[in-house]
Amino acid sequence: MKKNYFTCTLILFLGLSFNAQIDFNNPPWKTGCESDPDANQMEMNECSYIQYHIADSILNSQYDFLIDKQQKFYDKEKKLFEDENDNFRLKLIKQIENQINSLKESKADFITFRSSSCDVVGYQYEGGSMAPLAINYHALKLTVNQIKILEEFKNP
Repeated sequence: MKKNYFTCTLILFLGLSFNAQIDFNNPPWKTGCESDPDANQMEMNECSYIQYHIADSILNSQYDFLIDKQQKFYDKEKKLFEDENDNFRLKLIKQIENQINSLKESKADFITFRSSSCDVVGYQYEGGSMAPLAINYHALKLTVNQIKILEEFKNP
């Protein structure tokens, strides 16, 4: 794998604002290495690994952003809660708490699903030099799809 792919990817990755809207026509996980016609299998495997990890970092940042956003809303409403008879605020606080817990559960469930789904792909290619590429590509597709779903949560 050419070092410049990794360096460019790292620079792009560090400079990316994870809370910004993602351009899915020109996503940050497209590093250019996937278009290298001279890449050998090991380089393609490494490229797919880098792409998947960029997308995974973005996904984790999106989950963290959404959880943090709801936590701040929860903290604000909790401070305003003074009257035990204020059913509206009490229900709102419980609703926000449920959203936070659901986001955390969604993240854990997705990781479990992605891992077991990648295991299925891995068994299809077991022992072959293309196994890492197939697994990473599958993980990338699932991760990008989940990023798209979370994008909808960011912009209700």
